[in-house]
Amino acid sequence: MELENQRGNHTPNPSGHGNMFLHALTEANSSTHDRHRPHQRHLPPQQSLAFCALADAGDIRYAHRLIRRIPEPNTFMWNSMIRGYNKARIPSTAFSFFLHMFRGRVPLDARTFVFALKACELFSEASQGESVHSIARKTGFDFEVLARNGLVHFYADRDAATEMFNLMLDGDVEPNEVTLIAVLSA
Repeated sequence: MELENQRGNHTPNPSGHGNMFLHALTEANSSTHDRHRPHQRHLPPQQSLAFCALADAGDIRYAHRLIRRIPEPNTFMWNSMIRGYNKARIPSTAFSFFLHMFRGRVPLDARTFVFALKACELFSEASQGESVHSIARKTGFDFEVLARNGLVHFYADRDAATEMFNLMLDGDVEPNEVTLIAVLSA
């Protein structure tokens, strides 16, 4: 898969067309005053990207084109892309976005790990999920309940949820309802 963008950084690059629904949405929401200033009729990049990546009427390929044009996408935008590719059932590209975030020193958050682990589940790649776990451990996110819930859920499919749950308790991370449901369903 070719990986390039305008800044010379690398991002996954699927081909595709723009989203006419997004254009219609911005047209419908623009006032008469805004119609005289076409450059101001669009949703902010973060909202446009999230809509295209995640909405049922969205278009992940268009979202991909948007993120390539944004000089410094923030964590929310990257997470939206990972989630969007998971939703589109293209987990290999979702995982590529996670790796790009990590290698490109884009700030990660607990949700990043949850979405990356979901990609590994969909991709059926235990070794990649273990890599995500290792990165979470190195960056300290394995002590955040949201990331830990993602880990418990990931390991539940591999018959190791109770081990992960015990590590959670040993690490002074208080489980919540999501954790308990993941362990009980394993």
